[in-house]
Amino acid sequence: MRTKHLIPHHAAGYTYANAFVTTGGGGGYGYGGGGDGEGDGGGDPFELFPESVLGLIVSKLLFRSAAFAATAAGHLAAWLAAAAGRGVERLELHLPRSRLAVLPPSLVACTNLTSLTLRLDHYAHPLPSLCSLTRLSRLHLASITLAGGDFFADLFSYCKDLRYLILEQCRIGALCLAGSTQLCSLAITDCSWTQQSSVAFSDMPALRTLHYSGAMASRHIIDNVDYLDEVVLAIKKPQVKLQEPNLRELLTLVGNVRSLMLSPWCIEQFARPEEWSKVRLNKVRQLACIIERREEGASSIAPLLANCQNVEDLSVSVVPSQCKRRWGSEDGAYQGVLGGKGVALKHLRAVRMVYIDESKSGLELVKLLLKNTPMLEMMTIVPSMDGLEQAKFRRRVLKLRKASRDAEIQFSATG
Repeated sequence: MRTKHLIPHHAAGYTYANAFVTTGGGGGYGYGGGGDGEGDGGGDPFELFPESVLGLIVSKLLFRSAAFAATAAGHLAAWLAAAAGRGVERLELHLPRSRLAVLPPSLVACTNLTSLTLRLDHYAHPLPSLCSLTRLSRLHLASITLAGGDFFADLFSYCKDLRYLILEQCRIGALCLAGSTQLCSLAITDCSWTQQSSVAFSDMPALRTLHYSGAMASRHIIDNVDYLDEVVLAIKKPQVKLQEPNLRELLTLVGNVRSLMLSPWCIEQFARPEEWSKVRLNKVRQLACIIERREEGASSIAPLLANCQNVEDLSVSVVPSQCKRRWGSEDGAYQGVLGGKGVALKHLRAVRMVYIDESKSGLELVKLLLKNTPMLEMMTIVPSMDGLEQAKFRRRVLKLRKASRDAEIQFSATG
């Protein structure tokens, strides 16, 4: 049997834990309200207990996972000590407004941890070494300043079982990810970077998934990262123009992937004629493209599709933008890119297009795909308009010539 326990603290926040009696077990996080009994059918029975009694209750619970949100260092240290004593395996710790807080030593005493999430808003101190957490398999760091140093070198040296690393909204100067033999998934999400920031990817033979979104570092050093299977490059346009060698190094990451997702800015890089844009994408089977301007639907992704001739599943999404047309948006700019002999998407079987409209560019994109996909089985279109405009667009699409006799075109109202 599993029960949820809520132990409130009036000044410091709340502690939530999943408690397990001797006849039960399992994982997961238990989340509760702010001590008002919401969702429990009445008032909180622990609300009037003294803090010393609450601490004793926590120390007696047999739990495997817990989530803490607190600002009082003394109580946090006691709770973490209780968690360490009970062999907690999954821990999420959030210190709101934690600039003056200090992570207690009892955190690294939780040596049974396999999953750890640290969300430290405005934390002013260096992270403690996690070398004692040798069983750690998943680490999620959010809102933390990572200035460099030996943190990751020590982490990879001692935490040999680390497989998943997530860096979310961190401020990063230098990030050296080298020598992690078991790391299979890396996510760098919406982080901010110093002016001379750098990321080094090297000697990670098990790395298969990379998600890199938001801003990007000013320099990338990539060595011996050849086995990626899934890459998401949802990078925004940099404020400062980057040097071509840096772009070349970054784009080489996608050379051998099977699943690829690109942001509008990244798609533009593959469409440029410079030498570093000639990365072959013959192994890509699943391709997702985000287009920022509807008027550039066909012209913006045609050069990319010409590089992904073996793609089997294609997704195109249009996001609203007030930007004016830029290079490559002229009518007919895509002509000849996919029209040449032997350039057809011979393996493409499924296409999904979200928020495509009846503008000339949107219609030309549909026509381009139908004309060059002899094995197409299903094209799903989510139009951006309603009513009569959608009906008009549908009639025009259904009249287009299809290279595949078996292709079915369906319209959906939801994205």
